[in-house]
Amino acid sequence: MSAPYHGSCYCGDIEIELADEIDGGILCHCRTCQKLHTHNSYNVQSTQDKLKVVKGKTAIYKDDKTDSGSAIYRHFCGNCGSALFSFPDLFPGAAFVKIGALDRAAEIKPKAEIYVDTAMGHSVLKKDAGTKQFEGFMAKEV
Repeated sequence: MSAPYHGSCYCGDIEIELADEIDGGILCHCRTCQKLHTHNSYNVQSTQDKLKVVKGKTAIYKDDKTDSGSAIYRHFCGNCGSALFSFPDLFPGAAFVKIGALDRAAEIKPKAEIYVDTAMGHSVLKKDAGTKQFEGFMAKEV
């Protein structure tokens, strides 16, 4: 799918632009994402240099309760609380953009699921859906 992708938070105070090609999304079923998003998190991986905040300023939560022990900087709207993207210390320069924040979210199909071993049973895609499924953070394909 062709770039750029535009997106925003729910209230519209923050707008983002992603100048990257997207080949699919990653569903994360870890306990952190379940707590933060009440279910799972649906992301696209990119790089920080291809992501711009074009309107507003994000609030940032430094999450140091990760499985790896490395911090993840979670950017969100301080007004409506919408999660927008994350920058993980474990992968310098990487950006994980929340697909739900993108205007063309419906075009992005999942390519992988991680932490399926801790997923809520009803939330894992059927094996024949064409996505790769992993225990933990891609520790073992199942």
